Amino acid sequence: MQWTGFALLLACDGAPPELRPDGGADGYVAPIEAGADAGADVGPPDGGPLGTQPLVVRACPGSPECPSGEDVGIRAGATNRPIAPTAFETMLVDVDGDGRYEPDEGDTFEDLDGDGTFDGVWMAGFGNARPAAAVHGENPPLANALCLENGDTRLAIVVVDVVGLFSDEVELIREEVRELDATLDYVLVAATHDHEAPDTVGVWGESVGRTGYDEDYMGYLRAQSARVVADACDALEDANVENASFFLRSVDVSSDDGIQLDVQRYVGDLRDPFILDDQVRVLRFVSQDGMRTISTLVNFAMHAEYEGASNSVISADVVGWLRLAVENGVLGPAGVMKPGVGGTAVFINGALGVQIGPNHIRPATWDGEPTPEANRRARVVGEQLGYHVLTALDTPTETVDSVPVGFRAAHLLVPVDNGRYHLAFAAGLFGRRALYEFDELRGLRPGNVPHLRTEIAVLDIGRAQMIATPGELDPILFVGVDNDRAFTPPGVDVVDLSRPNPPDLSLAPRSGHLLEHAREDARTADDVWLLGCANDFLGYFIPPWDWQLAARPYWEEAEGAHYEETNALAPTTWPEIERLTRELLAWEAP
Repeated sequence: MQWTGFALLLACDGAPPELRPDGGADGYVAPIEAGADAGADVGPPDGGPLGTQPLVVRACPGSPECPSGEDVGIRAGATNRPIAPTAFETMLVDVDGDGRYEPDEGDTFEDLDGDGTFDGVWMAGFGNARPAAAVHGENPPLANALCLENGDTRLAIVVVDVVGLFSDEVELIREEVRELDATLDYVLVAATHDHEAPDTVGVWGESVGRTGYDEDYMGYLRAQSARVVADACDALEDANVENASFFLRSVDVSSDDGIQLDVQRYVGDLRDPFILDDQVRVLRFVSQDGMRTISTLVNFAMHAEYEGASNSVISADVVGWLRLAVENGVLGPAGVMKPGVGGTAVFINGALGVQIGPNHIRPATWDGEPTPEANRRARVVGEQLGYHVLTALDTPTETVDSVPVGFRAAHLLVPVDNGRYHLAFAAGLFGRRALYEFDELRGLRPGNVPHLRTEIAVLDIGRAQMIATPGELDPILFVGVDNDRAFTPPGVDVVDLSRPNPPDLSLAPRSGHLLEHAREDARTADDVWLLGCANDFLGYFIPPWDWQLAARPYWEEAEGAHYEETNALAPTTWPEIERLTRELLAWEAP
């Protein structure tokens, strides 16, 4: 998540205003009542000091309403729906051509309804005042859904091409899903972290301090997300399953000119330690006769911001081009067409924290022509990754006619120490996001810190164990340090010691990272996935041993590469989520 310029709202002494108890656009947003939802416990947890919250699990199989988990054969269904806004006002004149609406410099807009207000769509990321000019004709944002069923268990994954969704929006989507399909046990809702889509969080509006959250658009987004889940479940059919995965470090595709591809043509890391999770994980669901693809589920870590800060066209960015390549085919090396597999491709992001994405990459066409332009690199990178997915599917690791499916999920509370977030709540930027464990009459003070209710989950789909995290995870927290999964490209320093405040790798644990723990606790799964921006959007998760704050915490960035701390809740956030995630991984039905 890139959030710049917000510190301009500070009072002269840099202190945030108190959250007011009167609600409304300028005040504290009271918690909405948490209702029973498919696949989650009811209401917030009991809370208590961090490290003492109980793990209250809803699971299937394993719960009274979903007891057996009997394997009667896997069924799958998938589809997608558009989620781009259909009508909005746009700029008429952009004096300096920077894509920002700056009326003081003479920029004007097309006032379609004559109300004198610029009713534009404000795009997420890269600062404020970035109005959309159009929707991409070939690569529009979508809601993609996969529905799976085996025995007593029916679950769905819906992934939307937006920057993120707060858990409150997720709960509303689930409520709408229940009205359409009461048989679903669990719905996982994730975002691709698309920076070329409307602002669904609220901090990227027309100006600093004005929300970009639009309730009319959010209502449409929720309805489309719920409807696509129901459509996917309506399309359930008997299926076979193929597993495939590969590491970008091992991709060996050369053109006639001998150009060797490498990881840094696709993703980079903006913060030390320079460590990537370079595995691309794939599940393909095919019709029982093996003749037709139902869905291809792809998991990889990358910020969907390849179109760049000056782009004004709403799109699905790099992940949309990847999906289109998998579905429809794509030109490979030497111009040879690689056929697509059809069906609905669903992309879900991974450990994308610390700006894993287009930073300092070297994108190039198959014949080695550099493509530094943002409007070309999104397509080049997406299509080439899609080509590698198709190549992996040529020789899947495994093909089976049935796999068990299940889930485990739990809610927890996490504190909000970040003063920038306090100010955003006070300014009413975050839409309907609710606060807990906070006495609004007392204001912000020690012992009275707002908390957010969030969710963790584990999905089990055959040999794939999928850990859902509610934000942007530093890959180090997933793959660890100094092992065969912690990948640093050749010629790149793991730590650049010339930077101020470099991370001290001697403090990093050498074991116990999440991937290692998941493998130890996995029952039948041996393929561990990390699902980022899933069921919530809490910002960055940073290793505690690399947490650095400036003298004015959160308002300023600590010297060196420590931007992520300014967009993180608290240093205690990840340790608490990790503790309960480990408990969730180890949980067994009584």
